[in-house]
Amino acid sequence: MGTINSKTFGSSFREWKFCQFKLNKLRQMNWMECPACEQQQHSVHIDGNMKLYRYKSVGIRQRECYYGKAFIASNEKIQQHLCKIYKRGKEKVTDDSKCGDSVWRAAGNTLNKKKNVDETGLEIAGCRHSVAQHAVSMKHGEVYGYAHYMQLKYYLPRATKFFWSFGVDDGKLALLQQQEKK
Repeated sequence: MGTINSKTFGSSFREWKFCQFKLNKLRQMNWMECPACEQQQHSVHIDGNMKLYRYKSVGIRQRECYYGKAFIASNEKIQQHLCKIYKRGKEKVTDDSKCGDSVWRAAGNTLNKKKNVDETGLEIAGCRHSVAQHAVSMKHGEVYGYAHYMQLKYYLPRATKFFWSFGVDDGKLALLQQQEKK
């Protein structure tokens, strides 16, 4: 009995997964949409994983990802957004931006790059049912600008639509109550 070449098997499996992704796209199925909260998603959890380093010494990959920017947002767009938020792109913020009296530095507002690292991790957004929906590559550690980008780009239009429906219902209820008082 012959042996399986692990490198060939791995690349063929990735090709097969990409083919499944394309077929699902043709069927208008999106694995990043939660079937439970797809219609009216009211909450999103955004968190960063700081241990997904990509070292400068490794170099840049030779080919583009099969999936393009379907899950992980473009680094150029993220950098433009961070430059807008932090004005000059590299702004030092004082200790008063910390959360309470703690020395906890996650989600701070200081854009620092580590010396030997191109990327420090991923910031991922998901629904309350643990379906990962969008991500950004962190280059400056866990700063607020990454979550802000995902909120504006992906979730603000949904949230506005969701809360607008409540506002309309509340407005109708207020009109009915006014008419009953007359």
